[in-house]
Amino acid sequence: MIIQRDKTAIVYKGMNYTYTHLLQYSLRYFEYIKERCVDIDKVLIFSENTPEYIFMIYATLRAGATVVPVDVTSNEKELKYIANDSRPEVIFVSDDKSEFVSKVVASIDGYNPIILTINDIDINKVDQMPIIPFPMGDLEKRVSIIYTSGTTGSPKGVMLSYKNFWYNMDAVIHQLPIININSNIILLLPLHHVFPFAGAVMAGLHAGSTIYITENLAPDTILRTLNEGKITVILGVPRLYEGLAKGVMRKINSSIVTKTIYKIVSAIGSRKLARMVFGSVHEKFGGHIEFLVSGGAALPIETGKIFRNLGFYILEGYGMTECAPMIAFTRPGEWEVGYCGRVLPGAEVKIEPSGEICVRGANVMLGYYNRPEETADIIRDGWLHTGDTAELHEKYGVKITGRIKEIIVTSNGKNINPAEIENEISQTSQAIKEIAVFLHEDILQALVFPDMSIVRSNTGSTIEDAVRPEIEEYNRGAMAYKRIKRFHVVSQELPKTRLGKIQRFKLEDLINTPTQSREKEDLSGRSDIYMSIKEIVDGETNTNARAEDHFEIDLAMDSLSRISLIASIEDRFGVVITEQQMDDLSTLEKLSNYVESNSSKSTSEHVSWKDIFEHSDENIKIPHSGVIHLLMFYFMKFVFHVFYIFKSSGVDNVPDQPCIFVGNHRSGFDGAFITSKLKWKSMKKTFFFAKDKHFSGSFTQFMAKRNNIILMDINSNVRNSLEQ
Repeated sequence: MIIQRDKTAIVYKGMNYTYTHLLQYSLRYFEYIKERCVDIDKVLIFSENTPEYIFMIYATLRAGATVVPVDVTSNEKELKYIANDSRPEVIFVSDDKSEFVSKVVASIDGYNPIILTINDIDINKVDQMPIIPFPMGDLEKRVSIIYTSGTTGSPKGVMLSYKNFWYNMDAVIHQLPIININSNIILLLPLHHVFPFAGAVMAGLHAGSTIYITENLAPDTILRTLNEGKITVILGVPRLYEGLAKGVMRKINSSIVTKTIYKIVSAIGSRKLARMVFGSVHEKFGGHIEFLVSGGAALPIETGKIFRNLGFYILEGYGMTECAPMIAFTRPGEWEVGYCGRVLPGAEVKIEPSGEICVRGANVMLGYYNRPEETADIIRDGWLHTGDTAELHEKYGVKITGRIKEIIVTSNGKNINPAEIENEISQTSQAIKEIAVFLHEDILQALVFPDMSIVRSNTGSTIEDAVRPEIEEYNRGAMAYKRIKRFHVVSQELPKTRLGKIQRFKLEDLINTPTQSREKEDLSGRSDIYMSIKEIVDGETNTNARAEDHFEIDLAMDSLSRISLIASIEDRFGVVITEQQMDDLSTLEKLSNYVESNSSKSTSEHVSWKDIFEHSDENIKIPHSGVIHLLMFYFMKFVFHVFYIFKSSGVDNVPDQPCIFVGNHRSGFDGAFITSKLKWKSMKKTFFFAKDKHFSGSFTQFMAKRNNIILMDINSNVRNSLEQ
């Protein structure tokens, strides 16, 4: 480890811990656990990312023991399985998980470990501890047992040695200096995954970098950390980069000018030009980003192209927990979208006749804990069989094409790679947010999680109506045996590991879940806030809402009902929720949890639409009629009477007080036809209500504002539009 004693090693919640602190805290933690357990072989850590998590990792290594990091979101069954399989002598937990862990441990026969929380360890005199460097362990000694996420079944404990980690660290610190003493690394991923465990805790701290731990994964928190920490390296998974890319592109596509500039810069293909043109995007990311490192799953090609066109550089890697984790990674200057880079220096790979990629080298694990047969099955003649199919390019390296275990074999012997189908649909689809393809009842089927913002924009369409054309579009160009014969809309994200890989063994169970059945749920133990919000939702939807029901997909809640719900929550609990936030708080469970965490008051009053409009924003502006409107009115009146033959009646029935005209024919010309029979005195006080997507250009928006057209974004500002 490179030690500059006064240099900051870890930053968390405004607290700075130097490398001196890291050495002293880890030594204090080590002494504490040794006082209570003489023979320590394994220490299980069950906690959110905190400095104390890292202190305990290094305390465990000081003791010559093995770290067993476990996903803090694990349920009782998952934690019990890992604890019983590994049987650590010490379990280190965050304070709020102590009771849960104690309950799980008590259910395991013949097992009685020491359970410690952060507050159990006396650190009053930690600054008086000696500064003792970490001892370098035997290269063959086990460092960690990291349990795989389980995409196909129960997880296996991957045993990794100092040699395995050192091989990875040497590649990114010395052979190709991506991480160095000047690096500021943001820690977003949970440390029970090998990617951040190796990239941040092992490589980052060994190189003398500074690790910034985010308090949560809220976009505002991430952006603040990127700026305050002057972050140079992001260790992220494809889902993170997908979300960031979509956010940037939404802003770029909102203006015809920026959209055109983006296309021009993309066509030129100069990274230097892109960084200059999109400098504001780089500044929002902190302005110091050198590398975006992507691992854990394949980076979508479209996401890669967006970041390249914006002038960023993504170092995509390929690996697996069993290789601690790298097998191949992109070298600076060699990035090609769709490729994972060349093989780790010193490692060997080969492609089997089946297309499977195999690896041999010092990065390959010791084996699976307590599973000699499965170890022998995956490591044969010194070669680790990855289960992935790949192609090798002389310059750009590895290109992953699929996964052998996920290949669907039909009854007539056809092989189908579901990932290829999913990627093809995802790249062109608008209404489909997530899709998973699988074989059921001997036909190819798909689970679809829709993008409700797109579905809502298709006024009058059901969810199935919005999704079906996109499935049919794919089917038209697909070979017969690769066509999707049936699809199922689900109201929640598809089951995935924490790194975003689809857990395919869970897919069939989801199609058997009757999402529309209205059985009553057990409400015992539910909070008053939950019951209050449930009362509002039940009233708006005329259903018996349950905790997991999606407001729109399961309960058919429309935009007006959502606004009424938002207004009621603001009035009852003092919690302001935007319409955009409601896309994330999409179930009764999520919404009530959010309100409980942020509520400042509680009443039982019902909010009516009269109340909503009476609380309108005083700064709301409506279009102003002027000369342009007058000229357009008479011009359209002339055009309509010259080119169309139509009759009108009932003009005398138009009252002198405010009223609403509703056309019963879905056409953009309805308003113009109806109002062409009005007099200017009435016309200048008449307003049109239109979707903003039909007025996306700067000229059309200019004309809308001067022709009494109120533009409405039905996905984000429905309430504002209705108030106008």
